Amino acid sequence: MNAGHYIGRLSKDFAVSSSGKMGTGTVAVDRPFPFNKGKDGGKITDFLTIKIIGEEKTKRAEQYLRKGVKIAFSGITCRDTSKDDQDNWKEFNYIMVTDWEFAESKGSGSEPGSYSQADEGGFVDANDDDLPFK
Repeated sequence: MNAGHYIGRLSKDFAVSSSGKMGTGTVAVDRPFPFNKGKDGGKITDFLTIKIIGEEKTKRAEQYLRKGVKIAFSGITCRDTSKDDQDNWKEFNYIMVTDWEFAESKGSGSEPGSYSQADEGGFVDANDDDLPFK
């Protein structure tokens, strides 16, 4: 089965195509133990390209997925190929997102739309006023 579950932060704002039916973003995801350390002992972070399709899903993502926002998402791994200007084949890997949600609650930071960290157990306090939709 081709399915995965990830938690990470957007490394830039979500971008929507001119048709409004598809959008792309990049999410920084820390590797889990035991694969999380490089040769120098530092942590390893992967920058995963995500795609979301469908007008409603893309519109919601464009509205709320900003640089630094932490999300949990599920998706399938996809691989596309295309030719560049010199007729060379290029391969592109990405995650086609099937579902996503916020992984932290909206905080009281100094910037509008800033988000605070979850507590040590990974849980956040949330109520209906914190949700961007009803």
